Amino acid sequence: MTMNRAIFKNAKLQNNLEDKAYRQADGISQSELKPMLISPAHYKQAKEEVTEETDAMRLGTATHLAAFQLEHFHNEVVMSPKFDKRTKDGKAGWERFQHENAGKLCLSEDDYSKCIGMSEAVRSIPLFSTLTQYGSPEVSIFADYDPVTKVKGRLDWFNDTANFVLDLKTLGKEANEFNIKNTIRDRGYDFQAAYYMQLLNAVYPDKVFRFIFVFVESSAPHGVRFVEISPLRLLDKVNDIETCLRQLNASKASGIWAGYKSEIVTLDI
Repeated sequence: MTMNRAIFKNAKLQNNLEDKAYRQADGISQSELKPMLISPAHYKQAKEEVTEETDAMRLGTATHLAAFQLEHFHNEVVMSPKFDKRTKDGKAGWERFQHENAGKLCLSEDDYSKCIGMSEAVRSIPLFSTLTQYGSPEVSIFADYDPVTKVKGRLDWFNDTANFVLDLKTLGKEANEFNIKNTIRDRGYDFQAAYYMQLLNAVYPDKVFRFIFVFVESSAPHGVRFVEISPLRLLDKVNDIETCLRQLNASKASGIWAGYKSEIVTLDI
């Protein structure tokens, strides 16, 4: 799919950038911008909140490593035994475990088992093996929206020869088309795909790319589905991206972070 209207420019692609360095780098990611779809006030609130890493976030990170970078997974992820932190020995054991595994991603026994199950299910699919035979994981892209607004994105898997991106998503329900469609809408995955496609379009204006989601069920048997969003839907999302960025710039300039419009809305339900 190609975008017939490019909104990003001066893009550069960077391999082998550590996740921490990417997060600290200047630029607005699609996930940071998404609250602007609700209102500027919601964006401002999200930016001001201190987000703590949750078990679900750790599981997602570990599953990505196990699926795309298995060699790193074994070095960076550990399973945490169960400790009874109500007891002196339990507290001491937990502190010792944290010290011995400082800097590593610690998963509970249940989440570790779930991570292994999901990643093995994904990697066992011949299509996934074929798609990841060539390419690179965790590729970062930085670009400009305008002279003062920087944007960025990080691709799970990128192949600039066969011209596609893979993006792995875990699904806490059956991976049927109905659930996948609702999940894409609810979590704004169509917004994400369009955002990344715009970044790629800024790097490779003459290439046509595909954005392929890999959905894996978090519960056994960990069914796997490969999904693309229709080009027309992604093109429609480009308008949303630009509207959000314009609202962001206007809010920064005015210092006014508006919420919902003060009006009565009629709903046809």
